[in-house]
Amino acid sequence: MKKRHSLLAAALILSLASAICGCSKNDSNGSAQNSAVSYQERSSVVSLPSEDESSIPSQKPDESKASQTSEESEESREPSKTSQISEVSQTSAPVKLPVGVSSASKGKLKYTSSVLSLNAVFPEEFCILNTDYIPKYGIYLQNAEGTATLLAESVEDTTLTYRQMSEYLKSRYPDARVYTTDRKDVICRMTTTDQSGNEIYVFQRIKVKNGGYNEITLCCRPEESAKYEKAFNETSLS
Repeated sequence: MKKRHSLLAAALILSLASAICGCSKNDSNGSAQNSAVSYQERSSVVSLPSEDESSIPSQKPDESKASQTSEESEESREPSKTSQISEVSQTSAPVKLPVGVSSASKGKLKYTSSVLSLNAVFPEEFCILNTDYIPKYGIYLQNAEGTATLLAESVEDTTLTYRQMSEYLKSRYPDARVYTTDRKDVICRMTTTDQSGNEIYVFQRIKVKNGGYNEITLCCRPEESAKYEKAFNETSLS
């Protein structure tokens, strides 16, 4: 039992530490934003080059002024075609999701894996792959700003019951809020620190399976915990 708990502790601590990467205040403008570039890029229409001035016929001053006034009036009435095309292009460009992630329902994404039949559903805000940590069986994601991360992972371990998992977490993290749901998910919420000593808030959902457990770990800044509590409550494991 002692060996089993030590292995479990190592796996849980690793998961928590990995989900923390990139959330700290000091690092929020670092690699996380670089990862967000691919998500924020959108296809755009390249404007055609303007005509060579030498090819434009000469006009009398009055004619040129009248022509310019007419053009300005026309432009004030409706947007240019190039502008219209650009707007359509920017709004219709599809978001390229990471491998293994797909749309689940309105505002939701899902990640599936054959390992322990992992099926994780979470808010679509977490749609960018974060390579700061690569789980053995799962995926590590972040939001566009790099201020919150989400880890969906399968952990192969000696089988525990969900009650044993709950009791273990309570003893391992006495300051955490640990409880179980009607669906036998084990929920753990806590304030802790990352490797740089910055405070972060951790939400964790665990579902015990035969041969291990599946988990969703969401990390954010403490001052944003209320905001991400709603996002965490929308996650699910099946």
